[in-house]
Amino acid sequence: MATQWCRAADGKHDGSHRDRARLLKALAEQALLSAEPLEVSDRPPKAIDALVESETLRDLGGDRVAFRHDVLREWAIANLLCSEPAAIDRLRLDSPASAGLARGIELTARMSLESASDSARWQSLVEALSREGAHGSWRREALLALVRSEVGIELLERESSLLLADRASLLRELIRTVKAGDVEPASKVFAAAGVDTTMIPQSMYVPTGPSWHRLIRWLLNLGEQL
Repeated sequence: MATQWCRAADGKHDGSHRDRARLLKALAEQALLSAEPLEVSDRPPKAIDALVESETLRDLGGDRVAFRHDVLREWAIANLLCSEPAAIDRLRLDSPASAGLARGIELTARMSLESASDSARWQSLVEALSREGAHGSWRREALLALVRSEVGIELLERESSLLLADRASLLRELIRTVKAGDVEPASKVFAAAGVDTTMIPQSMYVPTGPSWHRLIRWLLNLGEQL
């Protein structure tokens, strides 16, 4: 859906399509460095008005616009990084990834995996995010794409040789990352279910989301190979 939205520039393939696409790309490039609105006084008004009308953008006044929804910002980031991998160099990798950029990186990794028959593009992305001095949060999001994808089990099966190489070093890292990232306090879960949480340790966490299920199911399917 994110790819389709970007190709259509959220509209018909008409006379303003190219201008809408350029504006969305400019917003994505801005999002790599800042959460500030984009100044559009030099942009074609027709493209701006079309994206505001379709509710892709918010008109903040003073020739400033921003994405109306965080998910659209994340889609734009992912599409930019997929089409121009060198744009990763613009990210401040030495600082922790913000929530929006983290989600954008995860989507980039998922698109790289799901749209290809091998892992070459994904591996290049992971390597780019793992350069010396880069904060670990960037690499983690790219790794989690393997199990957060709706076709995660198929991706794990496809990449099994890579995951199991070198005494399964990448698989061990993925397991640690899932255990650290895709969890929530057990007290929160039980409280929502109306259970007395006074006896539940604050240090106890439980899985959240389907990533655990996908990873465990694939591991069980490995059998003796594991």
